[in-house]
Amino acid sequence: LLKKFVFPESGLLLSGILGGMYSSTATTFSLAGKTKSANYPPMLTAAAIIAATAMMYLRILVLSFLFNPVIGNRLLLPFLILSIASFGVSFFLFLKRKRVDTNQNKSKEELQPNPLEFRTALLFAFLFIFFTALTHLVLKQYGTSGLNALSFIVGVTDIDPFLLNLFQDKTTISEELVVAATIQATISNSVLKAF
Repeated sequence: LLKKFVFPESGLLLSGILGGMYSSTATTFSLAGKTKSANYPPMLTAAAIIAATAMMYLRILVLSFLFNPVIGNRLLLPFLILSIASFGVSFFLFLKRKRVDTNQNKSKEELQPNPLEFRTALLFAFLFIFFTALTHLVLKQYGTSGLNALSFIVGVTDIDPFLLNLFQDKTTISEELVVAATIQATISNSVLKAF
């Protein structure tokens, strides 16, 4: 509805923004995969993926404030800066692409992918359950060093299950460690999406 009535020229970018509210990783995989087969303009796809990443920072902020406002306050400034910078790059690429070619790919945009297709949702539901159990196991067995390592490893999947566990654990993990692990996981996840 938003694409049809409010943003008729921004379908793929809008998919990135809305998909990023749920999972920037799932959105990135979906958009990148569909773009290869549908021949979407690379610059527009990159803009949508970067917009999804910008939404990731905002989503993590909201989750942190919901589950642990102290952590949310500590993440507020860096994640706002990262989100604003990501949106800036995304809109720059989007506007640059529009200047280069205003009509050539309009018909292709009409067939844009759904970043939350069922198969992708099933995969990330499984990963959510898996990383919930793994986070608890690592914390129990390996403590701080295990958590630091896991925060980088978990970035190759959806990081929300990992972060939700950290945000809810207010007794066994220090605030500094939760903030560091959150930032490390987002860095690792962003590197994955870049690849």
